[in-house]
Amino acid sequence: MSAKHRVLIAVSGMSPQIITETLYALAVNVTPWIPDEIYIVTTKDGAVKAEMALLRDGRLKALCQDYQFKLPVFDQSHIVVIKDKQGVELNDIRCQQDNEAAADCMTQLLQKFTDDPDTELHVSMAGGRKTMGFHLGYALSMLGRPKDRLSHVLVSENFESLPTFYYPTPQSSILQASGNRLLDARDAQVTLAEIPYIRLRTHLKEDILPPDMGYSDLVRHIDRSLKLGTERLRFTDQGVFVGDRPVPLNASYQAFYRWLAWRCRQSKPPVSFCRGEPNTQWAEECLYHYDQVKGGEADGDERLKKTFTQDKGMTPEYFQEKMSRIKKILEKTLGKGVAVSYLITNLGKRNDAAYGLVLAQKSIVFENGQ
Repeated sequence: MSAKHRVLIAVSGMSPQIITETLYALAVNVTPWIPDEIYIVTTKDGAVKAEMALLRDGRLKALCQDYQFKLPVFDQSHIVVIKDKQGVELNDIRCQQDNEAAADCMTQLLQKFTDDPDTELHVSMAGGRKTMGFHLGYALSMLGRPKDRLSHVLVSENFESLPTFYYPTPQSSILQASGNRLLDARDAQVTLAEIPYIRLRTHLKEDILPPDMGYSDLVRHIDRSLKLGTERLRFTDQGVFVGDRPVPLNASYQAFYRWLAWRCRQSKPPVSFCRGEPNTQWAEECLYHYDQVKGGEADGDERLKKTFTQDKGMTPEYFQEKMSRIKKILEKTLGKGVAVSYLITNLGKRNDAAYGLVLAQKSIVFENGQ
């Protein structure tokens, strides 16, 4: 299902033609993709070029009229000019500080749209300086969702650096090239090269990114999250931790999770329920681990014993409720991509459900008893 709102984001330098070329390629594709809005990230000088060509000279409107599709929303507010740390617009990208400012600008723009579930992005890295295209593509790799696409536009050689060429026209349109050559814009070939990219967003917590997060900060967060998937699951007097990140589980959930981690650590078989009946062994083992946890709940033992006594053991329903809740807490705390390594998993064959952890024994540490 397509998103409600489509946005084309592109970097541009002194050649705003990249916008019309990309839009043309998207519009005449086998499966047309027409954006509702267009945003350009550029320099101060690039912004002047873009405004002159695309707005004042009407190149963007002409393209839409020639190929009879709706004009995307695009005005001066959609031209995002890169600024330095003092808020001064950059004329060009020349030094390390300029590159950092450009990367931060693109990261924050992408975050704004990828945080909105009702948007779908097409990101073009064809324009501007090479570092701008790299940073835009890499920022999308860190923030992009399955529906967001990345591309580069390819133009036939004779028209590639021709300043008067903006898109292949449906009718004859003669352009003058170097050496007094005459070329017809109708003959130009413009194709879209879609670029596959690795999506790392699932390794982030949903609420981890403040609105002003920069490119370097985002890289550090992603790097930490990737390492987190290999860190130890620790049970301590202070609670449950993955590496140094606390997992907010109350005493009963801690005990349940600790019990399954202990079984994994001891190479015991996965937990299953015969014909859906309550199991007294699972209840006794879970109670033992609750005794290890306590969690400041003085009457917790009695409540848990009462539950298991009334049900004649641990029921499949009790097990599923605890497993489901722990899954949600792990995914919210660690991010879905990281959490999958620490989830309680169905290890049974075919229709025989059997549950346990799949962590290596050395990855499970008990610092508060065994």
